[in-house]
Amino acid sequence: MAMLEVDVAEVAGIQTARTLLKGRMQPRGFAFLGSFTFPFADCSYVVKVQCTEGNPTGMRESMVMIQLPELPQADEATGKLIGWERDPYDVNYRGDFMANLADDAQYDAQFADHPLSRARRYLAELQNELKVPDSFHGFSAFEYGF
Repeated sequence: MAMLEVDVAEVAGIQTARTLLKGRMQPRGFAFLGSFTFPFADCSYVVKVQCTEGNPTGMRESMVMIQLPELPQADEATGKLIGWERDPYDVNYRGDFMANLADDAQYDAQFADHPLSRARRYLAELQNELKVPDSFHGFSAFEYGF
């Protein structure tokens, strides 16, 4: 899994952990998993959205790459495109599978039907419209807080 976004978000008046991850599917394509985790002292609840890529794959990445002012060059040692992959929170982190420039939210409007754009849109709708039982507001807070 590659981490795209991890943030604190308020949903129905409760502080949640909002995550957006990207996973490889076999034989090709990606699945995008977004969630809100409602953490409490003794339990937690998770609301998840999942959007998967069908055929064709790689269109968003290809279109974003050709829009860049300069095409990324391959690192001779690793074969990876220099500057294409990045961790959203640590510029020095390098992993086997990471977010790339095409995963940025700035491209969602251009690729509105792409599963990543849909996952972000569904998370935004949930954040604005999700209702929770009254009992959620009476649960003891998560020990480590946000």
